[in-house]
Amino acid sequence: MSRTKTGTPSLLRRTVAGLSAVGIALIGLVAMPSMAAAAPNAAIVVGAVAIAPVDAQATVGDRLTVSGSWDASAADPHAGDTFTIGLPPELAFPQAVPFPLLGSDDEGNSVVWGNCLTDPATSIATCELTDAVEATPELVQGAWQFEVKAANATTAEGVEFDLNGATVIVDLPGTGGIDDGIELPGEVSKSGVMNQDNWSMTWTVDIPGANMVGQNTVTLHDTLGAGHELCTPTGLKVETVRGSTVVNVTGLATTVPAAGATEFDVVLTAPTSGFDANVTYRATYQTCTPDGQIDPAGTTYENAAQVEGWGSAGAGVGEVRNLPWQQNLTKSGSVLGGADRNGKVAWTVTIPGDQLLGKDGFTMTEALGVGHQLCTDTISGLQVTERYGPSNRLQQNITSRLTATTVFSTAQGFQVRFDIDDEDLEFRASDYRYVITYTTCVTSTDLPAGGTGYTNRVDIDGQVAGTTASVPARSQGKSGQINTSAVTLDGVQHMPQTTLNWAVRIPGQMIEDIDGPLTLTDTFSASQMICEAGDPSGGTAARMNLKVEARDQIQNGGLSTVDLAADTEATVDGNVITFDIDPTDLPIPTGTSDGFSREYQYVITYTTCTASGGMDARGTEYSNTLTGSGINFTTTSTQSNSGSGTGQGVTRGSVSIDKILADTPGAEFVPDDAAFTVHVREIDPAGTTQNEYDLRVPLTGAPVSGLNARGTGWTVQLTEPTFPSIPGVTFGTPVFAPGAGLTVSQDGTVATASITPGTNVSVALTNEARLGSISLVKALGGPAAGLVDADRTYRVTAQIDTSALGAGFPSQPARTVDVVAGEPVVLADLPIGATVRFSEARPANDDRFTWGEPVFAPGSVTVTAAHAVTPATVTLTNTVSRTVGTFSIVKTVTGAQADNPAVPDAVTVTASWDQEGTPGSKTLTVPTDGTPVPLGEDLLIGTEVTLTETPLSDGSSIAWGAPTWSGTGVSVDGLSAVVAVGRTADATVTLENHAATSTAGISLLKGIAGEASTEVQPSTEFPVTATWVDEDGDEQSRDLTINALEPTPLGIDLPAGTVVTITEGARPDFDTVVWGSITISGSGVADAGDGSATVTVSDQQGAEALVTVVNEATWAPGSFSITKSIAGIAEGDAEVPESVTVTASWIDGDGERSEEIQVPTDGSPAVFPRELPHGTEVTLVETPSEASARFTWADPAWSGDRVTAAEDTTAVVTIGAADTAEVALVNTAVASLGELTITKSVTGEGASRSASTVFPVTVSWTDLLGESQTRDLDLTPGEPAVIDDLPLGTEVQVEEHAAALPDQIRWSGADWSSDADNVSVSTDAGSVRAVVTVTGEPGTTAELSLVNELTVAPALAVTGADAAAAWTLAGIASVAALLGAALITVRRPRRS
Repeated sequence: MSRTKTGTPSLLRRTVAGLSAVGIALIGLVAMPSMAAAAPNAAIVVGAVAIAPVDAQATVGDRLTVSGSWDASAADPHAGDTFTIGLPPELAFPQAVPFPLLGSDDEGNSVVWGNCLTDPATSIATCELTDAVEATPELVQGAWQFEVKAANATTAEGVEFDLNGATVIVDLPGTGGIDDGIELPGEVSKSGVMNQDNWSMTWTVDIPGANMVGQNTVTLHDTLGAGHELCTPTGLKVETVRGSTVVNVTGLATTVPAAGATEFDVVLTAPTSGFDANVTYRATYQTCTPDGQIDPAGTTYENAAQVEGWGSAGAGVGEVRNLPWQQNLTKSGSVLGGADRNGKVAWTVTIPGDQLLGKDGFTMTEALGVGHQLCTDTISGLQVTERYGPSNRLQQNITSRLTATTVFSTAQGFQVRFDIDDEDLEFRASDYRYVITYTTCVTSTDLPAGGTGYTNRVDIDGQVAGTTASVPARSQGKSGQINTSAVTLDGVQHMPQTTLNWAVRIPGQMIEDIDGPLTLTDTFSASQMICEAGDPSGGTAARMNLKVEARDQIQNGGLSTVDLAADTEATVDGNVITFDIDPTDLPIPTGTSDGFSREYQYVITYTTCTASGGMDARGTEYSNTLTGSGINFTTTSTQSNSGSGTGQGVTRGSVSIDKILADTPGAEFVPDDAAFTVHVREIDPAGTTQNEYDLRVPLTGAPVSGLNARGTGWTVQLTEPTFPSIPGVTFGTPVFAPGAGLTVSQDGTVATASITPGTNVSVALTNEARLGSISLVKALGGPAAGLVDADRTYRVTAQIDTSALGAGFPSQPARTVDVVAGEPVVLADLPIGATVRFSEARPANDDRFTWGEPVFAPGSVTVTAAHAVTPATVTLTNTVSRTVGTFSIVKTVTGAQADNPAVPDAVTVTASWDQEGTPGSKTLTVPTDGTPVPLGEDLLIGTEVTLTETPLSDGSSIAWGAPTWSGTGVSVDGLSAVVAVGRTADATVTLENHAATSTAGISLLKGIAGEASTEVQPSTEFPVTATWVDEDGDEQSRDLTINALEPTPLGIDLPAGTVVTITEGARPDFDTVVWGSITISGSGVADAGDGSATVTVSDQQGAEALVTVVNEATWAPGSFSITKSIAGIAEGDAEVPESVTVTASWIDGDGERSEEIQVPTDGSPAVFPRELPHGTEVTLVETPSEASARFTWADPAWSGDRVTAAEDTTAVVTIGAADTAEVALVNTAVASLGELTITKSVTGEGASRSASTVFPVTVSWTDLLGESQTRDLDLTPGEPAVIDDLPLGTEVQVEEHAAALPDQIRWSGADWSSDADNVSVSTDAGSVRAVVTVTGEPGTTAELSLVNELTVAPALAVTGADAAAAWTLAGIASVAALLGAALITVRRPRRS
């Protein structure tokens, strides 16, 4: 894909040139195009440029293929016209490569439409047209292709080509940019190396610049191990390193260490621009042994570096081991070249210092092998050097400080005694070593043969060492290479890549025994030929550029090169060249040779041409075999470059491929400029595949044709083996559609076109962009799983993370689904590569069930291509158990005697229950100090536990009142309590006993029990009437008021045996309390169960009778109301329902209950029509309202006192006492939004002059809130504009305004239309206004077309008034354009 900076975009289809060279056509490439006669034709359009491979990231050094098209059909082409393709600086031609623009004429004959040549020096490919273009110039066009090298790194997505004068940006492969291929380290590293002197070492610390960015300073702390310290000087150097680019930045080191330090800091201070993330900062320095001496062999030196504050990522440890010592006597030798001509051998003897330590001298005895002897200066030339360590850093020549005495000397050996002759000289221990050098002379007067060996043996005071020095081997063989520049042979100039140079090297020692001519035959492959003869011709040797030379066998040996061309005859027979070389007497060191001589090497060089006459296809091999006189050399050269092109001047006989993308949800993620690869096989009438290549077929635009015009009997087979890499989608099996002249395989993946000359077979190829899916399965576990309603729904939210698909990939909204246990739900249309994570609105715990945390397995899914075929499976498991509860019991003692020591420390309470038919009981000891005692049993919610206190005995001045029970879920059953187990975590049952002071006679005490007892103050007075019959038989009565604070005495002494009836009067009213049972108890009290009791006056003197009247206080029932409000949409909107349905459900003694409530949407409260017990939890569920074409409803929002909103969009309201809980419910309308693409085009004779005219358009609508919205945009023909956030299901008005048209151009109205099924367009013919309605799901895309017909009016004189009006309109248009720039909210279509 390309973007042109100047001129209009090319309309040519993008093709890939892949033709093999055709021999007859390449004859035109023998001679270089004559640029002097060439005529640049700027009207030739070069475009449709692509760089392959498109999906691979380019790295510096990579070979890339650049292809494109050329079109001269509108350029009046002539022979000699040229067009050029200029590379950007980031790309380069590896070599000069010629290639033709090949095609066929109307009779099927091969034709060269032009010849092209790439120029590495200028980075320009130049193509020159031939006279073939002049037959039908209006049809001349074609394609081209060549290889380039990625030369320079860049981060840009595209690079600038110069396409015959037009600057065009071409996308780079992959995600853009060219990587330099350099991988920078991510952590600090340290390394060291022992220097050659063996007592100093160099250390290197590499610090990643990326880790240093943002820091002002970076401190490197270094700690040396034992045995070394910083040298003098330290050699500290700081450099930035990236690949081979090294820059000295030692100046950044603001704190540096001193020589001799073993622990030190190096502080690097950031430059003004900060540290560079794209380099490595390398610090090097040297350490030495403290005394400058060489430590024993194998000594290890350690070094640790740490960048402060970086932790383990900033640590580096290095270790160095020193070099081995000289342990033994050694000897080496080499045969000398140059002026010595292999006639001398240089010898070196190395003696370890330990061998001479403590001696005053030593004796050297030398024995030579055959072939060499002492020279006249061998003994006098002996040199002795003292060297410390393996390097020559510390060494001295001590020859003059020794006395050398020759013991004996022969041609084959000698013995010399060396004695110290300097009182300051003494032999030192290893690793000092003593090196003796000298030479011997070869006995042969002729040049020795390569590989000849000379042995030598030395004895130093009885220690022996020997070695062999060999003459270097003589180079021989044959080599060849393709010429990368133009070559002139016999007066004919040949293009690069069309000739090959060959070189043969024969050592003289191989042929010195030949007396007559040397005859060699060279057999070359059929891919070569002897180059074309010139006119006039210089003969075979000139056509081959043949050279035969005798060159000195020894480099710089003193012999001059001799030209043997006059003594050589070359003849050619087919693909065999015969060389006859006469023996020639040549100068040699000893005089003159007798014919061929070993003192020389014989070199033959010559050139052949490609048999095609042009550049051959990549992989073509060129081989040569040279034989004769014991010589057999073979070599091969292979063409590794390529370049090709096509041309046409007639209607083609090929295929025309139209790419179609199926309308699937995945299609929206495929960019408009996506291109697909179709593989083409061109098969001749005999059934042989003659050509194969790939065509890049764009998703939108004109169909793409095959490269070659073929005739009757030819077939073209098409497949689509690969697909473009597009984030978010995978592609299904491609399908070719059958058609005229086209047969398709059964599975639709292979199409075969039968070619008819002069026409193209139309081919439609459909691809489906597929998305992935996940199957979500709900499972229940736990002991209560079987009790859960099988139809219960659970709300799951899927979050779709597309960050791995790149910043440009559109984010995906979360998906919410309701699932039922055991019924899989499939989430479809998930982008490939997205990661999906799930969460569940965990069901709320209630009196029946307690829910565990939801568990998803797996926890997340990355959608793959395989999931486009088979959904991934995710299992959601909820563990559910029956809800249980418990409570604690607290004992309190009140009354005047509460502090009496006789009050027991604890009381005994018996608990008993029946849980779903299983009885249970427990005895609890409850302290009287208020310490809670847990029941210690987890019981199902609603289980009734009866609590009974063991009665307390009166005494010690204490008169005990009846037990009074209170707390949540407490009801009274006589003197016992019945507790309904609830879910309150800290539920407490309070047991109160009133310890009153024993008083003779009858006293009455009030007890307030039950779950609502806290609503009644202990001081509340209750009326009681006491009645009895006196001794006269008359009925007597007395009215009393009693409370729970202190007993109230009857206040009258009655005879023993008198029966007193106690009757409670009207109890006080409390809004939140409903009075329950009345229990009257005490010693001698008989409770009638109707709110009265009798007590008999004791016959004991001073006896007391405490009567406790206990009232059970229960909570008053309550109710709730729901008030509904609507947000996000105008009040009274016709599509808002008048009411919604809310289902209320709760649990009572009869099980689960539910009832529907109709809630008005106008804000009027809907009151639940019944009262419910206090504490009842009512679950509220709204039945979703139907969505409109204009909007959807967001999840309901619940709020209010005692209202808890759940994640699953339900709510729970808890019923209060004697009140109506107010529940607020809000529904928000969410506008359904999509996008509309408006494409402007112009027709008519004025269209060409208005291609860049800007046409203003206004888009307006009324939103959900009733407010007007307007968007202004400018349309340019051929450039679609996209309006984001367009309301769906809404009438949108579009209106085109007057444009600033060129002179004489007039337009006659507008034509609004759309081919989409989900778009309705209402307009009058030619009207500039239209009403457009787009329907569909949120995110829907649609297209609208706007066409203007432009005409050309006759030129008219402009009057003053007309001119003023014109300027006024122009001013208005300018202002409108400025306003449009401020208001515009549209975007252009995205590119990948």
